[in-house]
Amino acid sequence: MSETRSRMMIASPIMINWISFLFSVYMTKNYNQTLEILDSIFDLYEKIEKKVPFEYSEVILFKANVLENMGEIKKAIKFVEKK
Repeated sequence: MSETRSRMMIASPIMINWISFLFSVYMTKNYNQTLEILDSIFDLYEKIEKKVPFEYSEVILFKANVLENMGEIKKAIKFVEKK
């Protein structure tokens, strides 16, 4: 993630900004960076007191999908089972 973009995202922990950025990177098929952004989103969810279960589960499934697209099916299964 570029340093400028990273600073902007950290300064603005609004979920819709993260999700928009996530999908823009995902659409370029940059799966490694997509996983980095997903990890940042999970970190952000950990700080939120009132998690929306539906949103959180969608992010979990999306990360599993990215891992599957990368050919990391076993990692995807382990990730879903862990969550």
